[in-house]
Amino acid sequence: MFDWLIRNIGKDFINDVYVGIELRVTVGDLYVADPLQEEKFRDYDEFGGFLSVVNSPQGCGFLDTVFVVWSADNDGDPVQGGFVERPTVDPNTGDIVASCRHVSAVELISAPIDLIAGNTVSYNWWDGNFHHFYNFGPRKKGNFREFHTGGLGVPWGDVNKYYVMQNREIDYDPAYITNIRQYDLNWMYPRQDMALDISDGTVLTHLLSVGPFDLAPGNELPIVLAFVMGENFHTNPRNLANIYSGDVDAYYANLDFSDLIKNAQWARWIYDNPGIDTDNDGYAGEFRVCVFDSVLDADSFWEATVAETTWYKGDGVPDWRAAVPPPAPKMWLTPTFKGIHIRFNGQESETTPDIFAKLLDFEGYRIYLARDDRETSYSLLASYDIENYDKYVYNYEKQPQAGWELLDFPMTLEEILCAYADSCNDSLFDVFQYRPSFPYSHPNYPESLFYFVKHEDNVSEFGVTTPITKRFPNASDPRSKPADSITADFYTDDGYLKFFEYEFIIEDIIPTVAYYVSVTAIDFGWPKSGLEPLETSITENAQQVYASVVDPAVGADSLQIVVYPNPYRIDANYRARGFEGLNQDDRWSERVRRIHFANIPPKCTISIFSLDGDLIREIHHDKDPSDPTSRHAEWGLISRNGLRVVSGLYYWVVESDSRTEMGKLVIIF
Repeated sequence: MFDWLIRNIGKDFINDVYVGIELRVTVGDLYVADPLQEEKFRDYDEFGGFLSVVNSPQGCGFLDTVFVVWSADNDGDPVQGGFVERPTVDPNTGDIVASCRHVSAVELISAPIDLIAGNTVSYNWWDGNFHHFYNFGPRKKGNFREFHTGGLGVPWGDVNKYYVMQNREIDYDPAYITNIRQYDLNWMYPRQDMALDISDGTVLTHLLSVGPFDLAPGNELPIVLAFVMGENFHTNPRNLANIYSGDVDAYYANLDFSDLIKNAQWARWIYDNPGIDTDNDGYAGEFRVCVFDSVLDADSFWEATVAETTWYKGDGVPDWRAAVPPPAPKMWLTPTFKGIHIRFNGQESETTPDIFAKLLDFEGYRIYLARDDRETSYSLLASYDIENYDKYVYNYEKQPQAGWELLDFPMTLEEILCAYADSCNDSLFDVFQYRPSFPYSHPNYPESLFYFVKHEDNVSEFGVTTPITKRFPNASDPRSKPADSITADFYTDDGYLKFFEYEFIIEDIIPTVAYYVSVTAIDFGWPKSGLEPLETSITENAQQVYASVVDPAVGADSLQIVVYPNPYRIDANYRARGFEGLNQDDRWSERVRRIHFANIPPKCTISIFSLDGDLIREIHHDKDPSDPTSRHAEWGLISRNGLRVVSGLYYWVVESDSRTEMGKLVIIF
């Protein structure tokens, strides 16, 4: 997304300002056998056009107003009569080729358009051929202007460019150029040999412009654009034959704009969240009501019985906020002997509604473990997600052909039973007996067909199907209680609601290396709007922790300090074995060496002395006791003078307010 702010920094008024963006998009396959032949498959055979009114992705026959300039390859570059998603070798030429089925676009998201004041949007295109014989762009007869360039296309010079930006035309799409007849009432007649050359794809330049505006000194003009994409735009590898036969409408019938339109909608929603009263003036935008079923009331008026209300437009005040997953849970880590105890509280995760869907879309949690802090290093240890199911409905009007669609939010088992079984407690109703080959048919609406599948893993039985457990399994859900009945018993000692408390124990890990732990929250997405399930970033609440090296059941004094490796041997090759220098490949080996002090007090001073009593290094350790690394410190084998220490025997001393402990360590280089 692009947020432009054009300011008049002069002392004079600037009148009749137009703002535009010129686009020249080349779409093609760059996978070739010889890199020097990069242009070989870029045949300059692009199509494009302008979308102003589209079918809303929300369905129900609603229409959305948009300002979208799109560009795509003319046929999606089929290979051997079909689309190839991944680079492959062309058996005829030996070149590496791939299809380009998708579409790109620029969308005007926001501008101070005031139709009453005469502000409007223009869309123009031209074939940018430098030879005037092929230099052409659509022109309404009433807007004719001689460019004095020998052609009608490229607007050379500022005067011509300004003319095009303010002509208030919405040009027809290039594919329709051969449909313009000699005596067309509106459009100038294109030369037919040139029209045929353009009609099957060419080098196109697009111009999207908006205006006029008047700018007083110091005033600003905000313009917001979005670059959006759409997948699987081309659906028929032989579609270009419709252009050659002159059936442009049939060609467009095989183009799928749905993904592009959906993404364009999300771009508008990110800029201005629908249903959100950003400036608190009482106006939250506009909504639509889609009626699915209705009955005649006593006065012979139709009364809606099944309907859905959906916000589709914001309040006009920018939000710049995208769809986000539920907030990550709060997490606490406690080292145990060769393990880690994980406690987390998901109150915010489970009670924060989605900003777009306006409902609680919490789905579950995932617990990850890693040896370094890179996101790609984390491995999934455990998960929890509520038991719910996706309902696939047969859509007879789905394009390009009828088929199954996922439209609704996931349903709980209770919701399914109450809606489709004999009762809400019907234990004989089997969700999984219905499948595409044997769908559920509604008794009252036999044309309604659907089936169910699990949404995620449905691991929702604490300690049974998931190793995650409730810390307080008997705690009541405060959401179902009156506010005045929520007493102190509902809270933990540190002030968190017990109902949302969970725990998980990691066992049998190496106590002498660092680990990273993360707990994420996931939602169930928004199928109808094409939004996939979202998960909080793995690194958002990640914490470093060391498992305890002391077994309280064995050690009489749990504060007994452990120093390792001792002796430190350079020939032990610690780095190659993963004990030091993880994810620090750019650092010299001398800068990743480590001796560890474990089981130390959270606040203490560590001193390293030579046999002669000289102070080699002093480390001030001061951490909050709740920090999972509060009882662990490291020394990089560097002296207080910044030099690497030498082989030998050293003394270490750990001093705190409550005690002092000392010992020996050996370094062998």
